[in-house]
Amino acid sequence: MKRSAATLTSLIILAMAAISLPVLGAEDGEDRGQRILDRLDSDGDGVVSYKEYRPRERRMMSNLDTNEDGKLTLDEFLNGRPGENADNQREISEERKARMAEMMAERFARMDVDDDGSVTMEEIKGATFAAMDRNDDGVLSAKELTPRRGMRRGGGRPGGNRGNRPPPQ
Repeated sequence: MKRSAATLTSLIILAMAAISLPVLGAEDGEDRGQRILDRLDSDGDGVVSYKEYRPRERRMMSNLDTNEDGKLTLDEFLNGRPGENADNQREISEERKARMAEMMAERFARMDVDDDGSVTMEEIKGATFAAMDRNDDGVLSAKELTPRRGMRRGGGRPGGNRGNRPPPQ
């Protein structure tokens, strides 16, 4: 009987923990967005402006910019130095590689605001900011800075889906 009670108590505790995990995860994500906001909000107004925003893509830019001229061509964007997952790239089917290349070329075109065939860090910053600014108000809130489940920090609109609109000032 004591063993049954202990087992039942353990099961109840496990069930309560399982029910609580999604809530705890949500709070953690919201806290993460607030921590990012606190780090980037240099003027203390509770939001991150375009001027305050510093994207993490600088590392990507330096990895892909093979001729080190400070801008990416489509060829560099598609064929840059492989990252940490280079071994996994060999296992992707040719069809999927073609679809990925097409999607990347579309993203590149959206980022190339001045249509000069290359993308600068400023254009990458503008596209990333636009993708994260989900309510199009020109600033990023803690909620917009909160990484969404299954998405990169840049939000659900890779490269921004604003056509060739310039970034907010």
